[in-house]
Amino acid sequence: MSQSTAKVNKHVLPFTEVLEGAPSISNYYGFSPLKKGDLLPVITHPGSHIIYPGVKPEQQTVKDITPVSLLELSHINKPLVIAFRPSIQHTPKDDIHFLDSFQRDIQIMGGSLLVVSNANIRYLRRQLGQHNHLWVLSDPHNSLAEQFGLYTPENPIGDWLSGIDDNIPLPAFYVVLPSGEISYHYVDYNFRTYSPESGEIYQQGFVRQILTRIYQDAHYLRHGQKAVFKHP
Repeated sequence: MSQSTAKVNKHVLPFTEVLEGAPSISNYYGFSPLKKGDLLPVITHPGSHIIYPGVKPEQQTVKDITPVSLLELSHINKPLVIAFRPSIQHTPKDDIHFLDSFQRDIQIMGGSLLVVSNANIRYLRRQLGQHNHLWVLSDPHNSLAEQFGLYTPENPIGDWLSGIDDNIPLPAFYVVLPSGEISYHYVDYNFRTYSPESGEIYQQGFVRQILTRIYQDAHYLRHGQKAVFKHP
């Protein structure tokens, strides 16, 4: 899941700037992902493709292909951060450390984190090792990413960015309310969130924006004071 920032191929006319949290535009490499204000579609996923935090493989109660609702997985009355982290080459320890730290901060702010990877479930278990407190969903066929508008087999992102060889989904971060409404989105069109050092990722503005959004959403969910905060 690691590599330095990808570069736009020379034959593609690049857009000059992708603002963090900005509305998705369909001409961003031809993708039209879900964005802030959208509602999550009805999404189910095989229970056997989910790694639950703190649960060893032999202890996992859902081991079959029984579909599990994505919204039902989220904690009641808490905002959920869904992080799409496609695998590029090998998953580095730094990326896992970033997700560990990110999850702790998200929990402090009152939310929870779900990581979505296109790697298969066995590979993910090996890579996580002792980090079994992360909550990870395996999406090897990119079906979930496709429903979010982050993947289409007819338009490989590798055709747009050099250094991206696989037909993988776009990295993205979403904050989702229990109602299914998306209150924040950040789509990493240029793979800037893939850095050799987890500290460098934390310096990017979207991290602060997500944590602020979670704090505000969690406050609203606890107290019902939606008018107190305005969405950025």
